[in-house]
Amino acid sequence: MATDSTGSPDSAGSTDSAGSAGSAGSAGPAGVTGGPASAQHSLPDSIERSISIAAPAERVWALLIRPGWWINDGAIRDHQIVVERGVASVTDTEYGTFRIEQVDRRENEYVSYRWISGPDGAQDESDPPAQTLVEFFMSSDGADGEVTVRVVESGWAAAPASDRVRSDYRANEKGWDEELSAARRHLEAAPTR
Repeated sequence: MATDSTGSPDSAGSTDSAGSAGSAGSAGPAGVTGGPASAQHSLPDSIERSISIAAPAERVWALLIRPGWWINDGAIRDHQIVVERGVASVTDTEYGTFRIEQVDRRENEYVSYRWISGPDGAQDESDPPAQTLVEFFMSSDGADGEVTVRVVESGWAAAPASDRVRSDYRANEKGWDEELSAARRHLEAAPTR
């Protein structure tokens, strides 16, 4: 089970930004991009993945703008979401409550979030999580009806140098492949109207 930068479950399946196939069972540097790594823990700054989804752009966008849709076990499920002062408290029945801030949004093309805290607001002062930026880019090819979703999770190089951050980074390399696959299965299986 992969985790997000706050230690939460994180899953997705896709192709990486270079176009090679990712698989839910393999992790590695494929698709990882970013600037120079921090000398403290030598992590690349970002993880990048993309996937094509055969679903209407409106449906894909509706999923992307749901804070925390990627918190799951490989199948998209509903969450209780309460938004106060721009920060969503996203409660998953299995993993607890996470605080996620929506940073930016451009209709039908881009939305970004920042992790504020992990499950039920837990923060370990001695081993703080990386508060990474998660960006979703959406583009559609009108000719074949497919939508491309690209995720970039950045801020790893500036994160505290800790075993937790290194572990979360490795988990998210795999996790975004699993989450994007879950999104594709969910959206392609849903009826079109």
